[in-house]
Amino acid sequence: MSLNPLKRSFDTMMAMLKVKELSEDAIMTTDSPSQSFMSTDSGAMDINNENDLKYSGRDVHRLSSSHLGTQSTQHVNTFIVDQHGSHDSTSTTGQTLNTFQYFADLPSKVRLLIWSFAAPAARTRFLELHTYNTIDHTPRLRYIPPLPPLFSTNQEARSFSIAHEGGEIVTFTSSTFTDLLSFHGRKIGEPEDEEEEEKGFYFNFNLDIIWLSVRFTAACNTTETLRLTTLSSILPPTTLSRIRRLLISYSGIDSYALIGPLLRPYSHLTTLYLCMNDERVRENVKTLLMKGIPAKGAMGDKLRSMIEQAEAEETDDEEESEENEKERLAVRQWRRVLEVDTKLGE
Repeated sequence: MSLNPLKRSFDTMMAMLKVKELSEDAIMTTDSPSQSFMSTDSGAMDINNENDLKYSGRDVHRLSSSHLGTQSTQHVNTFIVDQHGSHDSTSTTGQTLNTFQYFADLPSKVRLLIWSFAAPAARTRFLELHTYNTIDHTPRLRYIPPLPPLFSTNQEARSFSIAHEGGEIVTFTSSTFTDLLSFHGRKIGEPEDEEEEEKGFYFNFNLDIIWLSVRFTAACNTTETLRLTTLSSILPPTTLSRIRRLLISYSGIDSYALIGPLLRPYSHLTTLYLCMNDERVRENVKTLLMKGIPAKGAMGDKLRSMIEQAEAEETDDEEESEENEKERLAVRQWRRVLEVDTKLGE
């Protein structure tokens, strides 16, 4: 088989994938979360407002799970190049073609090279947990900006993307959770290939930020304390201890009296953001905020004070090693609690 058609097909495919990535990647051009935040009190954080784009986000559906090296051609959005070397995207019948029939036959190293050209650079993403279902204990996910298209191409591309982005698959504590790392094709929870998939989602502990928004439940009426309580129940302690940044939306109905002890398992939490402009907050709370009630910075200060008070009163954990205790207390010394407005859009 001549390599010229393959080379031309490869060039065409790369051009198409890059065009597709540009439309997806126009949301956030830096891995700094400050581009999605605005401080509500002076001096709280440095802000770069140059990239003030908004994005609606996209709920996650089921990923295709083709086995490595098989059926890859069904998932590659590219053009077939005819045997005469034409770059026309239409066949002799005049119909547009959207598959590259030789992709699965390429050596694995070549396929990985193609994925590397198509993959964007790793970046900070906000992971919103929302619409938590108290019947089957299932939250839904929204990544902002969305995961790259390679996450929903096939199993090989997904595995490459996870390694390339530097994250991992995080699992939930209960076997009753539906698969949140799911993309196009089947109903949520439906087994694939007659085998139940592991229940989890993609997350990068070094870059990503978990967002507990007002719509954590469909009623949009939960307190910050209740949302943290639920999060602590659906993720194992080893996962909670690795979370570095957490964004939680202001409800207007939480006294924060019980929130301090809930944060102890979050031993590596360096920044807790309190979002003051969640568009789904109750109308009476939104009206008060527009009137300047509470004053800017007041709730962030209150939350910080309640956490510090609870931590000052806590007792030693006999099961915690001395090394882990020192590390947890060291992180706590420079942990920040910041009241912010977000620019994440709807």
